[in-house]
Amino acid sequence: SSLADLYVRQEKLIEARILTEEVLAVDPGHPQALVVLGEIFLKENNFEEALNCFRHAFQKDSKPYVTLRIARTLREMQRYEEAMEEIDGVLVAQRENPAFLKEKALVLNRMKRYSEALEIYEKLRGLDPEDSFVLKEILRLKGRGRPDNMVVKELSAVVNIPSRRDDAQLHGFLGQKLKDTGQVREAAAEYRTASRLAPQNLYFLKQEGFCHYRLKDYAK
Repeated sequence: SSLADLYVRQEKLIEARILTEEVLAVDPGHPQALVVLGEIFLKENNFEEALNCFRHAFQKDSKPYVTLRIARTLREMQRYEEAMEEIDGVLVAQRENPAFLKEKALVLNRMKRYSEALEIYEKLRGLDPEDSFVLKEILRLKGRGRPDNMVVKELSAVVNIPSRRDDAQLHGFLGQKLKDTGQVREAAAEYRTASRLAPQNLYFLKQEGFCHYRLKDYAK
């Protein structure tokens, strides 16, 4: 199952499914294999099947890592209240669990409860000042309602700070804001930097491709 999990992270879903189904053929209730199969369904946007796998896995192994996947799936299904119930059930006992705090902030953001999401990200920032995703989300939420060109100016200054020059999340966010203001060529450059810094994150590569497409730079 660990190899199948690696295949999922590498987007090799066919190989992952073959290995997972081999394990489940021997042990239909194998929790790790069920989780991996759920991840495959998530990648395929088959949320109902993913949720079924995770719930089945939870019956066999009621650990937080399974609950987190249930909550993430419910978020993708826009069943936000149910997701919050799953998250808060863990946070009652583990109030500073970073993974669940992040997931709660993501759900709150989807629910447009932005001030509550920001409060959680500020707490996470206190727990781990080096978490670049958290910093990016704080800057994004604080920038809501402000002119994009002002946000671009501030972000440009932040990514030039020596300690933030290699922050893929911030370069990606700057790329997004540059694209929003019509500076597509500059946005492509920021996404390219983000992709170089985080080659495993295909989102940045895809966004750079979209920028080149808008620029009619089809060769790139």
